[in-house]
Amino acid sequence: MLECVVVNIDMWDIRQEEMLCLTKCCGETLEEQDRIFRFVGLQDRKRSLMGKLLIRYVISTKFSLSPMEVTIKRDSKGKPLWACDSVQFDFNVSHHGKYVILASTDQGSVGCDVFPLRYGQDDESPVEFLELMNPCLSSTESCALKDVVGDDEVFWKLFGFIWSAKEAFLKMTGEGLIADLCVLDSFFSRLIFSGD
Repeated sequence: MLECVVVNIDMWDIRQEEMLCLTKCCGETLEEQDRIFRFVGLQDRKRSLMGKLLIRYVISTKFSLSPMEVTIKRDSKGKPLWACDSVQFDFNVSHHGKYVILASTDQGSVGCDVFPLRYGQDDESPVEFLELMNPCLSSTESCALKDVVGDDEVFWKLFGFIWSAKEAFLKMTGEGLIADLCVLDSFFSRLIFSGD
């Protein structure tokens, strides 16, 4: 079953010292603590920490464990995994702005992405944005966006869908952002690579 947890961190008032204490208390490794504090801005650190807390919360709640009993490791591509080989469970975290989302499943793999409905710069038209992003789009995606260029609201929503679908798929597979995003087409019922 697929489950999602969404947290709005706007009201989370936390100081640097409290963040450090939380990362240590919930058993994060020094490497994972470094990943959090590598972010320059406090909001970025809050989003990163909340993602790690959500992972521990969801796993400990679902499997009746203490958050301290949950060990997170990374695969060869850097994707976080629960270090429990006896249970099928996958999760993925995404954050943007004030939102942190965790998607999880006990059936297969999962990826997620949070994306604002209006992504381009305020002075950037959909035509200019499409020109900039076209190398990252499949021909199907590019054509669909060109078809709605006259309706800004529809254009930005469609672009958000396309980009989020691509990023969620790549996060699910552990690939991260690949060099040639145009080989990935978000309009198939299951995302597939149109290349090799």
